[in-house]
Parts: sequence; C-alpha cells; structure tokens
Amino acid sequence: MAIKRLDHINFITNNMQSTIEFYTQIIGLIHGDKLVGAASGMEYFYLPNQSIAILHVGDAHITRNSSRFRQIAKIENSAPHTGVIDHFCLQFEMEDYEIMEKKLIENKVTYEKYEHSNMLLNQIWVIDPNNIRVEMNFCN
Repeated sequence: MAIKRLDHINFITNNMQSTIEFYTQIIGLIHGDKLVGAASGMEYFYLPNQSIAILHVGDAHITRNSSRFRQIAKIENSAPHTGVIDHFCLQFEMEDYEIMEKKLIENKVTYEKYEHSNMLLNQIWVIDPNNIRVEMNFCN
C-alpha cells in the first residue's frame, strides 16, 4: 500500500473574496468549477492546466452551518472543528481501501467512511493525534 499523492488542503476563511483574489492574482491558481457533491460555500482552486482542485476553501459563515459539511467533517468523539486548517487529503489506489480499513480496525482507530458511487470514490476519515482530520481518498 502506498500513498499516490497529497490530494488537497482544505481550510476555512472569513473573507472569501480576498482569499479568491490572493490565490488567483498573487499565487497564480485558477479559481475553478465546483466538485460533484460539493458542500455549499466551498470554492476550489486548481493548478494551471490541471483537473484536480488542490485547494478547497470553505466560507466560515456558510460552510459550518451546512448539513453536508457537518456530515463529512464529523467523526465520533472529535472536536467540532480543527481550526483554520480543516483537513488534508491523501490519495490511494482503490485496491488499498479494504487494507486501510483493516489496519484501522486492528489499531483501534476511530474512523468514518463514505462511498461515493457517483464519483467512483471511497473515503475514510480519521482524526490524528493532534486532532486534525485526515481524509483518505481511494480511487483508480
């Protein structure tokens, strides 16, 4: 089992317009399309000529109250929010999905999983020892 790449960083902002301007005009990312099944109040940024959104930014005034955000971010016995950095995501091959789940069970790590058939994506969410959410995406 091997990590393929860092998939994305997700953080929350209190000033979406300034954030969009900074990451597009200063950093050079492309402010792009919403993702399938995206939470409301989320904006996505891409590297030029790439199809993977590497930066996901949630509006602190909208996203925290979204039922979709509460669903994907809530893990039993975790703090309600990890700060401005909400989570990071690692991508794995789909074949590693069951291997990871078995490893988590063997090590008594609390996790949640989501299977998104419309995107051919399975996710496992865990909380690290520092109370930071880690999203693991399993796809081909």
